[in-house]
Order: sequence, then C-alpha cells, then structure tokens
Amino acid sequence: LDGVIMPPDGPDSWPESAPTAQWLIFYELDGVTLRGSGSVQGRGQKWWNLPCKPHR
Repeated sequence: LDGVIMPPDGPDSWPESAPTAQWLIFYELDGVTLRGSGSVQGRGQKWWNLPCKPHR
C-alpha cells in the first residue's frame, strides 16, 4: 500500500446513494499481507455513533 486509503470525512459527506455500513470490504481473503509506506485512515470519530452496529 503506497498512499492513503481514506473515506469521506463523515456521514454528512457520504453520497446519499451509497450505504454507510461499509466503505472498505475484504471478503474471503486468506494469507493477505499489505506492505508499503502508506496507511488506512478510517476517520472513525464521526462514524462511530451511527446506529447501525454496537461498539466493540
């Protein structure tokens, strides 16, 4: 991963036509390694209080 993976700033910036439950999905992966100098910036603070799932 070289660069930054980042969602919109918060729910108010998310496109209305897109579901807000998931923005990045890895499905049925096995043995995957991400390497590089980049990062995943989830911008979680504004998303955590959405009523879709309980906090873990």
